[in-house]
Amino acid sequence: MTLINAKFESALDTPMVAPGDLPTIRIRRADTQALVVTDQDTTEQGEGMFTFEFAPVVGIEYVVEIDGDPQVTGQAVKGGRFATGSFAADEIPNVKQAWTLGTTPNSLLRAVVSLEIQGLRVVLPGTATLSYTILDSSGAILRAQVIGVAPNASGYFSVTVDPFTPTPGTVIVAEAIITNGDDVYTSNTELSIPEF
Repeated sequence: MTLINAKFESALDTPMVAPGDLPTIRIRRADTQALVVTDQDTTEQGEGMFTFEFAPVVGIEYVVEIDGDPQVTGQAVKGGRFATGSFAADEIPNVKQAWTLGTTPNSLLRAVVSLEIQGLRVVLPGTATLSYTILDSSGAILRAQVIGVAPNASGYFSVTVDPFTPTPGTVIVAEAIITNGDDVYTSNTELSIPEF
């Protein structure tokens, strides 16, 4: 949980919290601007301090607005009605890709892809999916996007591109996108010639 706090200065001769006029909070995802918390009451801590507990999704940045006078009673100092800010969960996920080129009997490209946080693999639900596209270093598509690969019980996505016969000397870029509900994680990995 993340504790969000704001301090408001009361207007002259007006109590900071008029009855039924607690400061309210709005939280939006910064990437989609979608409201995830809409005008919920904060908790009064005293001396003009208010808090709100929120469970952010790792890797998502949020923007916050707290309205110190939602009923417009004049309880907050003029110009000090709103408190704003942004935050994200501390740990940013990383899409890890491990690609190899092999032959059986065709040339083929294999990968194991996973989502990691601070080096630890995240076991995603079976509804999560991996989509990937294979490109060359100029952005030309070598293999069109494949959508909907599901993770195994250990959290790994397994990929086989068969057949796969790149022109000798081609630098390959694997673009991986892991989707888990509204959360999307992307990674581009360049596979240099020595890896093949």
